[in-house]
Amino acid sequence: MVVAVPVSVVTPRSLPLLTRFLIEMLLLVAYNVHFLSSAQGQTLGNRAVRTRVVDARGRERLSIAQAAARPVVMQIPGMALLLSAHRPLSVVTNWAQHIPAKSQSISLPPSVSHAMTQFLGVAVICLVISLLDVLWSLWSPRRQTLHDKIVGSVVVKLSTP
Repeated sequence: MVVAVPVSVVTPRSLPLLTRFLIEMLLLVAYNVHFLSSAQGQTLGNRAVRTRVVDARGRERLSIAQAAARPVVMQIPGMALLLSAHRPLSVVTNWAQHIPAKSQSISLPPSVSHAMTQFLGVAVICLVISLLDVLWSLWSPRRQTLHDKIVGSVVVKLSTP
């Protein structure tokens, strides 16, 4: 039985969000390099579903660079979303600190609504990119996701024992 522990359990919540994300990314890269560049080319999840990640050109094991790039490429939309959240959060926080305690009606100043609109636009773009990444395998002849195509890898099904 395979038990998965979310990487976010490892990083304390007291750290800034970007720092936690970077630590989690480093752990994810280390995990992928350790397992995917090994002779088996399988993470624990790959073992459970009897698949293997190999180099798309020669069907050999992934290089360390490919194994490291794979999770980074998958996380690019998340990184963009996280980085784009900083400005809207600071604008909203600054605005919220100046709201009177007994205020009956609150209207958003243009700077706050503009920052939130920009963030929502980035969020939609990141969601579309993430969906494209996963759905790409539906029309790819080799059933590769977009991140597999970018790093030159392919997931292959292993024969049953």
